[in-house]
Amino acid sequence: MTKNLLLKFYFFLITFVSLAPIHLYLPGFFEHDDTDYPFFDYIPLDKVGHFIMYFVLGALISKVYPRNRRVLFLGVIYGALMEVFQYFIPYRSFELMDMLANASGIMIILALSHLQKPAQLGR
Repeated sequence: MTKNLLLKFYFFLITFVSLAPIHLYLPGFFEHDDTDYPFFDYIPLDKVGHFIMYFVLGALISKVYPRNRRVLFLGVIYGALMEVFQYFIPYRSFELMDMLANASGIMIILALSHLQKPAQLGR
């Protein structure tokens, strides 16, 4: 029950973060001085953030639905839809690399769950 509630809350959180205009809830967050933090030019923190958010989502999905790995693919579709919806929202944009980072987070969980629970022969 608690896992299911946490998963629903996390879906809500990702939806809010994905669809709300960033400048409304994080004013000035992306305005940084490159002279103070030159590594921002080399590390795609935005993509790392997408990967981590969807990695956590995949982990929550796999905890709530441990025997149904196909449900993880719904997380991939959800991540893709969030990016498509951003195309239509002012101050947001569609980025294919964000979509790939979202899918990668989920797919890593899928791969890890496959390694932990090898498929049984004859099924």
